[in-house]
Amino acid sequence: MSEPGRGYIDSIHYKAANRVLRVRGWLCLPGHAFDGFRLELLGRVADCPARIDENLDREFAFLPATRAATFGLAMVVEPAELGDWCQLRVVGVSDGRDIAFIDMQFRLDGLAQPLPPENLRWRVASSRADSF
Repeated sequence: MSEPGRGYIDSIHYKAANRVLRVRGWLCLPGHAFDGFRLELLGRVADCPARIDENLDREFAFLPATRAATFGLAMVVEPAELGDWCQLRVVGVSDGRDIAFIDMQFRLDGLAQPLPPENLRWRVASSRADSF
């Protein structure tokens, strides 16, 4: 059974013309090195090998497992399947075993985060606009 890892999903891009969803980011779990990653979305999976990112390696030099902690995953998805909100999970794999994961909900229409309530928008930004 895998456990929550430390990481970040840098970008999620979808091109409707070729129906490809791309997810890029990094994931690590101290004491564990990954040899690959798996994207789980809509009951399907896509795999990729772990990649080396010199910048990540330099920032986390005290964690040797981050040397190959970068992923770039792609999956073909029909536009109608994505709907409003989708749940995705990226799993770090080592020797065929799931070690760690990160997951998130996302939407492709630019509203990656839920809109705060109107009274909170007014208190924080003196604005009631939905474009907060």
